[in-house]
Amino acid sequence: MGVQPVGICGTRARLERAKALADFAVFDAALHGEQRLLPTERKTVKVSESILEKYVGTYEFRPGFNLWFFIRDGQLISQATGQPDFPLVAESETKFFPLAFEADLEFQVDDTGKVTGLIHRQNGGELKVPRISDTIPVK
Repeated sequence: MGVQPVGICGTRARLERAKALADFAVFDAALHGEQRLLPTERKTVKVSESILEKYVGTYEFRPGFNLWFFIRDGQLISQATGQPDFPLVAESETKFFPLAFEADLEFQVDDTGKVTGLIHRQNGGELKVPRISDTIPVK
């Protein structure tokens, strides 16, 4: 099997900072008449590099704005057009999230095992993002 549990993600300092930022976000939202939920701790798993390799490629959010996935030191990395890259942490064999901000990425696989795209969830929204290539631009 390609997935192994590895525990709760994040160091104590990162968790404390995230909680402080989340508390502020909830307070700020309340001041503006909005409701915001606090993030929760997430369980993480280790996904084999052979599985991660299936996700390498280019995904198109919209024309001219892509999301690339590549592997660095055995970890899946994401990078959007004009943005820095972010390491991703696995919740399952197909579900990942960045540590730098709140978002969820779930890769979509067809009946033949081919990766066809992903679902991007952030700020209450959900977007289906098609995979347009199994390669990325050379850096």
